[in-house]
Amino acid sequence: MNIKTLTAHAGHNPDGKLGSGAVGNIKESTEARNVLKELIPLAQKECKVYDTTCNNGTSQSDILNKIINKCNSYNTDLNVSIHFNSGGGRGVEVLVYNLNDKETVEIASRICKKITETYHAKGDKDFKNRGVKEKKTLAFLRRTKAKSILVECCFVDTSDTKKYNAKDMAIDIYEGIFNKSIAGKPQDNKVKYAIVYEGDVDKVIAQLMAMNYKANEVSVCELKNYVPGHCENLYVIGGASNKIKTSERFTKLQGDDRWATLHKVLDFIGK
Repeated sequence: MNIKTLTAHAGHNPDGKLGSGAVGNIKESTEARNVLKELIPLAQKECKVYDTTCNNGTSQSDILNKIINKCNSYNTDLNVSIHFNSGGGRGVEVLVYNLNDKETVEIASRICKKITETYHAKGDKDFKNRGVKEKKTLAFLRRTKAKSILVECCFVDTSDTKKYNAKDMAIDIYEGIFNKSIAGKPQDNKVKYAIVYEGDVDKVIAQLMAMNYKANEVSVCELKNYVPGHCENLYVIGGASNKIKTSERFTKLQGDDRWATLHKVLDFIGK
């Protein structure tokens, strides 16, 4: 699915107002907004994004009406609603209007898979992929003009919250929507080598360096997508070494120009 325009919103009113959603170990309204805050800048790298969150609803129906009207005011390819579940269950599910809508179901399935994999990688093997479910009665899914999904990230009132992290959740949703991967995500084990670059020329140098390592041990990542803390050895190519924001120790491989940078890398790997 080619997504050029996206709307995204956090479900419900803000905490402290009428219709603010479920409350348990965490608050649905607060965390939906935290996830949205992390998701929007990621999605903006891929397409135009409109925030259709409602913060001033006077009733539950008014909140829904305002969100739906905002969504329908844009010529969008996909509407994304961020929610959290309650009722004592475990896991993630994504709601769609029609299970026969192949493109929407594919996106929803990827989101479920990504979120589940991240929980399992963090050690919570009991977190469940509850799958994609059809809900024709939900006003948001029924009345929006474009394809729409409602993500129930996890349960607010169970041990789902122990491994929950808003940024990881946003990354998983982003990856599911756009069918892309961000290097540096939590895995069962840290990747052994991460090579970070910025720009097409340094990308080629980074890829050449990566050929020196086993494919399952190395990750090549553009600077803007790098998530700190998920590698054993960090190498930063060229100008990215002056821009990277991390407290990690890393090896700087930068010369006075592109050729000098290339030679530094080749010398470093013994070529």
